[in-house]
Amino acid sequence: MDVAHFRAVGRRRLPGDVRRAVDGPRNPGGVPATAHFSPLIGAVHNADVTFWESGTTASAGIESMAEIGGTSALEDEIEAAGSNVSGVLKPGGNIGTTGTAMLDTVTLTAAHPQVTMVTMVAPSPDWFVGSPGLALRDAQGNWLRSRVVDL
Repeated sequence: MDVAHFRAVGRRRLPGDVRRAVDGPRNPGGVPATAHFSPLIGAVHNADVTFWESGTTASAGIESMAEIGGTSALEDEIEAAGSNVSGVLKPGGNIGTTGTAMLDTVTLTAAHPQVTMVTMVAPSPDWFVGSPGLALRDAQGNWLRSRVVDL
């Protein structure tokens, strides 16, 4: 059976990484000193489903997560994707301003080789970061040993 197990660890640094990403001409006020992240949510899925994509209209679930940090509508959308999804990823609790969000071992298969994860950057009314449909196999179909993504 073609299966990979990953230990998912999400690390983020404030003020550094997030502040640099949003400071500048588009956001002259920058990120408030109280910036933090909402609960992390995501899915293990195949390429036949997309939960969000940059430049497209957000679903109600993504909108709720981005605006108020809510995860229930997005969890419903993930579950509604049926056989295109092998599981919801939800470690629980806010990530906060420092530290790490950790999931139990995440199992991916040849049928479900992608991961989508999102979290709101609070207290903004609509900022969020995430990885849409992150492929965890290389071009030859081999499982990656690790993958680092700049958000």
